[in-house]
Amino acid sequence: MKVSNRHYWFSVRAKKLVRWLKLIGAIVIISWLCKALLFSVYYVPTQSMSPTIQPNSYIIVLKFPYRLHTPAHWPLTNVPFPDLSINGIGNMNHNDIVVFEDPVGQNNSEIVSKRNLVKRCVGLPGDTIQIYLAHTTLNSQIIDHKHNVMINTKSDTLLKVFAIPQKKSNSYFMLGDNRTQSFDSRYFGLVPQKNLIGRAEAKIWPWPPKWL
Repeated sequence: MKVSNRHYWFSVRAKKLVRWLKLIGAIVIISWLCKALLFSVYYVPTQSMSPTIQPNSYIIVLKFPYRLHTPAHWPLTNVPFPDLSINGIGNMNHNDIVVFEDPVGQNNSEIVSKRNLVKRCVGLPGDTIQIYLAHTTLNSQIIDHKHNVMINTKSDTLLKVFAIPQKKSNSYFMLGDNRTQSFDSRYFGLVPQKNLIGRAEAKIWPWPPKWL
């Protein structure tokens, strides 16, 4: 009888353990898929998007608007997952705040890790962007007044002109709101569709949160 009771006790414990392991496994897989396909939280360490996004902020980024792609790694490991992707369910718009993979060095086999950047989309296919020291124009219209863009000069010197081909419909021009402290499309050029990660929707920390 004692042996039977002990066997029953172990059987009950084993069933509970299996249920808990299944629950934990389901939570891990669902979280893994949500982070890859729906949304994720990103840390912004720099001031390149100030004052819109201050340094050391955390933002929520939706993954599905521009590009749906498989997770980078298998859950709880550093083992690479097969890289597959399709276009997202939305479209890029002017003034979207976008998280994307740094296109610099993407063809360099020595680059092991990919750096993520967050910038504002100011140029779509067919647009012409003119970069002056004191302001930026989109199709001959000054756009800096639409946001709290940080510029430390009043000079009207024209620096560069970027024309995005209409036929090259999968590349975009990105700028940081803090023009003097941002590494962006002025230096590395257009950002291709394949580099897009998602659209920043809200700043959740520091408190109080705000929509972007």
